[in-house]
Amino acid sequence: MSGDGVVPAGSWEEVLAAAEATTDPAQRQSLLAIVCLSADSQTREPRAGGATDGPAKRPGRPNPAVVRVAAERLLAHTGDAPADRFAAYGRVVGLVSAYASAQPPRPGEPHHDDLETRVAYQRRAVELARDLDDPLLLGWCMTRLGRSLQAVRQWTAAVDLLREAAEQVLTEAPDAPGPFAATLVTWPEPRDELVRAIAIRSLKWLTLTAENLGDIELVDRYVGRLLPLADPIRDTRPSLALEAYTRLAAVARKRGDRDTFRRVEQEVRRWAETSGNELVNRRALSIAAYNAAHLGDRDLAYDLFVQRVELSVAGTPGAPAAGAPPEAYLPVAAALETAGIRGRRLSLGNAAYDAADQLWRSGRTGGSEADRRLANGWLDVAAAAYRLDGHNGLIATDLMRARLQADEGEPAQRLAAARTAVRASREGLRAGLRINAAVDAARWCAPGDPDVLGQLDELLAQALPVHRGKLLAARADWWRRTAEHADAAGTGSGDAWARAERDALDATGLLAVDGVSLDTTALVSAWQIAAQACGRPGTADARRLSRLLSAVQGVAGLFVTVSTPAGRERLTVRYRTLFREAADLALALADPAAADLIMEAVRRDRVGIMLTELAGRPDITAEIRTVAERIIAANNAVPTLAEDQDEPEAEPGSGQRALHRASEAISARRKASVAQADEILGIIGALSDGRCVLHADSRQIVRRVAASGTTTVLLQLMPSTMSILDVPGAPAVLYRRLTWITGDGTEHDLFDVVPLPGRVSRLSRYDARYWRTLEQLRDALLPPALLDLLRGRTRADPLRILVIPTGLFDVAFDALRADDDRHLLDVAVVTVHASLTTVAHLLGTQRATMDAHAIAVYDTEELTHTKAELDALRLHLHNLVELSERLPLLEALREPTEPAPALFAMAVHGDDDPDHGWGQSKRLPDGNVLTAAEALALHFPPVCVLASCYSGVRLRGGVELAGFPLALFSRGAHAVVGSLYAIDDEATAEIMSAFWAALAGNTGVAAALRTAKLSWLDARPANRLIPRTWAGLFVLGGLDV
Repeated sequence: MSGDGVVPAGSWEEVLAAAEATTDPAQRQSLLAIVCLSADSQTREPRAGGATDGPAKRPGRPNPAVVRVAAERLLAHTGDAPADRFAAYGRVVGLVSAYASAQPPRPGEPHHDDLETRVAYQRRAVELARDLDDPLLLGWCMTRLGRSLQAVRQWTAAVDLLREAAEQVLTEAPDAPGPFAATLVTWPEPRDELVRAIAIRSLKWLTLTAENLGDIELVDRYVGRLLPLADPIRDTRPSLALEAYTRLAAVARKRGDRDTFRRVEQEVRRWAETSGNELVNRRALSIAAYNAAHLGDRDLAYDLFVQRVELSVAGTPGAPAAGAPPEAYLPVAAALETAGIRGRRLSLGNAAYDAADQLWRSGRTGGSEADRRLANGWLDVAAAAYRLDGHNGLIATDLMRARLQADEGEPAQRLAAARTAVRASREGLRAGLRINAAVDAARWCAPGDPDVLGQLDELLAQALPVHRGKLLAARADWWRRTAEHADAAGTGSGDAWARAERDALDATGLLAVDGVSLDTTALVSAWQIAAQACGRPGTADARRLSRLLSAVQGVAGLFVTVSTPAGRERLTVRYRTLFREAADLALALADPAAADLIMEAVRRDRVGIMLTELAGRPDITAEIRTVAERIIAANNAVPTLAEDQDEPEAEPGSGQRALHRASEAISARRKASVAQADEILGIIGALSDGRCVLHADSRQIVRRVAASGTTTVLLQLMPSTMSILDVPGAPAVLYRRLTWITGDGTEHDLFDVVPLPGRVSRLSRYDARYWRTLEQLRDALLPPALLDLLRGRTRADPLRILVIPTGLFDVAFDALRADDDRHLLDVAVVTVHASLTTVAHLLGTQRATMDAHAIAVYDTEELTHTKAELDALRLHLHNLVELSERLPLLEALREPTEPAPALFAMAVHGDDDPDHGWGQSKRLPDGNVLTAAEALALHFPPVCVLASCYSGVRLRGGVELAGFPLALFSRGAHAVVGSLYAIDDEATAEIMSAFWAALAGNTGVAAALRTAKLSWLDARPANRLIPRTWAGLFVLGGLDV
């Protein structure tokens, strides 16, 4: 071996020419090997501006064509039987590199065997490396061969080889020369860095492959080793460390592991802040953006991707200032292309595409022409950046344009979008892209479009289990639309309905694995199509109802995960016909259990938005934000691949095994997040579990409440004017569900519907005609069976009524007439509840006694009438702690105490926040304010009384509790005495004085409030005709079991 090891200056083509020109065999091998090794991402490190720290220190890495020529010449130079050890090293490098960039043929290209040749060459390289007894060289070859085995879908062999490669270099390679022995130069990279690089890449690809094989245990075993390997070299090889961080975050998001992906985000952010490294900054933004998107914060994700766009071109000549519109980046993309700076150009394209994607996924582009233009502008930037070498990126960009076009809603636009989607499905390189494009095309195309059906059939013939269900649901939709079109035209649908039903039912069996949905939207669609196919609307069919209920259950899950008002609006518009049809069919079939499920699903209306608000509000404590994020992360985890990931066919059975194991992991994460939320957030935790609608059972609840032997009634109301039921043109009705158990244990059910008086839908406590309107609504709100039960009751023997007034929280039920002479107050103990889930959550909690101490906050200076109430409280509750300042109040309630207080009473001025609820505030006697959001950080006693300070009950336009009542229930309260409106201070103080006396006698909260109201009316009979003075006080919760 001879030669001086000098590498000539100039381009990589010039290095190649120098190798050809030299007469020194050793120098020729060295130059050819340097070209090959400088292209290998494990043996070189990209730097800012595209420069490299390889021995030649020239711009960029050699392009694939140059590498292939160099490798072929290297193989020809060394021959099949290398003359010495130096030549053998050169041959290994040539075998690994010759077909390193080989890819499967693109659609429309002739078949070639480059991938198979790549595998064969690299197998020979591994054999030769073993003969050379160089563990570092062998690990390098194994890693490259393992990656190639992935490409040809030999998954198990790839896993075994990649695992061996990692162990090989980590345990045996520290002093081996590795592939650098094929050159005459001293490679500037320390050998330890190459060892770690090979191990990191092996473990990264190993965990990706293990996921496709369904080996979750293997993923868990090795993904945690990435960061310890990467951290020591993150200053010198930042891209490798970033790969490790990115992989760990991606695995965590797939599992719904919020704590891990947030921890990765924080660590990379700190690294970016301390290092100032541009690459680290870009990756920090990407990780934060993908995390935000997973947590449903699309607006934040969009902003972060735009920041990444700006950072991708920072320092580039002509880069626009921050906040520039998308078109300002087009010249920069062209300049990067001209300069040959590929990494930055693709980074710009990816960030621009992701920004457009977030605008679309947020729902903003569906209702705003300006947002559609903005998204299209970012797609222009992506297309410009991908122009030279982004085939799949260009196809994805075209598909996103089609989605924006379809958002415009015009038939011609949707048909044009369908044509684009079909083309994208045919030309896309990655399975996820091809499948999503075909699914979109099936939704937008003309009924009976044969091109779309043909593409769906072709994809189904080779689809993995993870995609097969989604494709079947899309084909079922294609057959449904074809059948509907034929029926409308009177030409006969033939077997189209039967085909639609068969595909839909097959899809439902594939789209949910171990209780975890792979694609809830597709699953809901499949159940809807199956229901439609088995009977025409208006036909009372138990099988059809069962299928509709499965769809309703799926939508309840979507409500729990939707994070934006625009997204919620899309759900209500899309599924309101489903809910209305299901409710009407349950009514026709007299199926009260179905009514329970439907009503409970309706009550999930804004749960997802509420969780997102909790996770994003800065005035919510970190603990609660974390809990909310854990629920969102677990609910949004799906055992499937992202749209831009390739998913080749795995070995027989591996795909299904992967789904089952991933589903088990996600299910466990969801259960854990709900259990923690249940412990910390009480009712909010219970509502966040979409599975609870399956267990909604009013009979079971009434059985438990009626354990004392008294007749107990559960009344559920649901007006069809709620958005999820409000079908245009359909008559307005009120659904009523009555469940009761008489004293002898006999159970009764009723589910009926009555015309909805326009007065009910417009009923508002802010309306001056409120009380006059309320008097006229008795027959609509109280079913005849309930009125019959009330006729036999007396003041001494009241009926126990639990009311779930979905969408009708403004009704003062005590003021409704039981008959001509008596109000409901006279013959019933009424409590109001938000849902069956919240009632079930409260059941089992024992009624609080007044033996423990109580905490009181009274502003007797501003609310002078409350002095008498406070005196009554002092008289009847001897262990009373009176507080008037914010800090002592926070200290008293910040942590659970032993003994815990039994009661919290507050009588201060309050300010409403009807739009969001969490901004409701209480003005304390010291002049400071306590908000509902801050109350979520405190721990409250079982009984809370806010009667003298108005607190809005629900979110405007929603069906859930909100504000202070929800905060109190979430943090320990079992019963809350509140007010429907800003009630009369003097009357309230007098009623509450009597309430404290009754409560001290160990009477239940609801019974004590009823007793207080009645005694107050006995002393002031004329006030019966002025219900505003007494009916606004009511009890939320308060089961008193």
